[in-house]
Amino acid sequence: MCKTFVLRYTRVMIKASKQPTTQHYLVHFILCYGELEDMRWLLHQYVQEKIEAIFIRYPMKIYSKQTFL
Repeated sequence: MCKTFVLRYTRVMIKASKQPTTQHYLVHFILCYGELEDMRWLLHQYVQEKIEAIFIRYPMKIYSKQTFL
Protein backbone atom coordinates (compact mmCIF):
# COMPACT_ATOMS: atom_id res chain seq x y z
CA MET A 1 0.00 0.00 0.00
CA CYS A 2 2.83 2.40 0.75
CA LYS A 3 4.53 1.66 -2.58
CA THR A 4 1.29 2.31 -4.44
CA PHE A 5 0.88 5.69 -2.75
CA VAL A 6 4.44 6.70 -3.64
CA LEU A 7 3.97 5.59 -7.26
CA ARG A 8 0.72 7.53 -7.59
CA TYR A 9 2.38 10.61 -6.11
CA THR A 10 5.27 10.20 -8.55
CA ARG A 11 2.81 9.89 -11.45
CA VAL A 12 1.27 13.24 -10.53
CA MET A 13 4.71 14.80 -10.43
CA ILE A 14 5.64 13.43 -13.87
CA LYS A 15 2.48 14.90 -15.38
CA ALA A 16 3.39 18.27 -13.90
CA SER A 17 7.00 18.07 -15.05
CA LYS A 18 7.94 16.44 -18.36
CA GLN A 19 11.69 16.79 -17.85
CA PRO A 20 13.70 13.81 -19.16
CA THR A 21 15.46 13.28 -15.82
CA THR A 22 12.13 12.91 -14.05
CA GLN A 23 10.94 10.48 -16.72
CA HIS A 24 14.08 8.38 -16.30
CA TYR A 25 13.60 8.23 -12.55
CA LEU A 26 9.93 7.30 -12.90
CA VAL A 27 10.65 4.47 -15.36
CA HIS A 28 13.36 2.97 -13.14
CA PHE A 29 11.29 3.40 -9.98
CA ILE A 30 8.30 1.57 -11.49
CA LEU A 31 10.45 -1.18 -12.99
CA CYS A 32 12.10 -1.80 -9.63
CA TYR A 33 9.25 -1.31 -7.16
CA GLY A 34 6.05 -1.22 -9.19
CA GLU A 35 3.21 -3.67 -9.20
CA LEU A 36 1.40 -5.02 -12.27
CA GLU A 37 -1.03 -2.09 -12.31
CA ASP A 38 1.90 0.33 -12.32
CA MET A 39 3.58 -1.55 -15.20
CA ARG A 40 0.36 -1.27 -17.23
CA TRP A 41 0.23 2.46 -16.54
CA LEU A 42 3.85 2.83 -17.63
CA LEU A 43 3.19 1.01 -20.91
CA HIS A 44 0.21 3.30 -21.56
CA GLN A 45 2.37 6.39 -20.98
CA TYR A 46 5.47 5.34 -22.93
CA VAL A 47 6.19 3.12 -25.91
CA GLN A 48 8.01 -0.09 -24.95
CA GLU A 49 11.05 0.92 -27.04
CA LYS A 50 11.37 4.15 -25.04
CA ILE A 51 11.21 2.26 -21.74
CA GLU A 52 13.92 -0.13 -22.96
CA ALA A 53 16.06 2.78 -24.16
CA ILE A 54 15.79 4.57 -20.81
CA PHE A 55 16.65 1.34 -18.96
CA ILE A 56 19.75 0.75 -21.09
CA ARG A 57 21.02 4.29 -21.76
CA TYR A 58 20.35 5.84 -18.37
CA PRO A 59 21.08 3.19 -15.73
CA MET A 60 20.37 3.83 -12.06
CA LYS A 61 21.83 2.05 -9.07
CA ILE A 62 18.53 1.23 -7.40
CA TYR A 63 18.38 -2.44 -8.36
CA SER A 64 19.68 -5.00 -5.87
CA LYS A 65 20.32 -8.73 -6.17
CA GLN A 66 17.21 -9.43 -4.06
CA THR A 67 15.12 -7.70 -6.73
CA PHE A 68 15.98 -10.38 -9.28
CA LEU A 69 15.76 -13.43 -7.01
